[in-house]
Amino acid sequence: MGKRRFGYSRDKRPDCVQVIIALVVTPDGLPLAYEVPAGNTSEKTTRKSFLHKIEKQ
Repeated sequence: MGKRRFGYSRDKRPDCVQVIIALVVTPDGLPLAYEVPAGNTSEKTTRKSFLHKIEKQ
């Protein structure tokens, strides 16, 4: 099943698996970095750790 997990669905679809993609882009829209955590990961949890990781790089 990989990173797909049942989690919070903004479309109110608890029957569908979720995939989370964390993406950092420049003001011009160019991608700098991405990460794909498990689909049941909270955005609040993902955002802080991902930004910290990018700042270290």
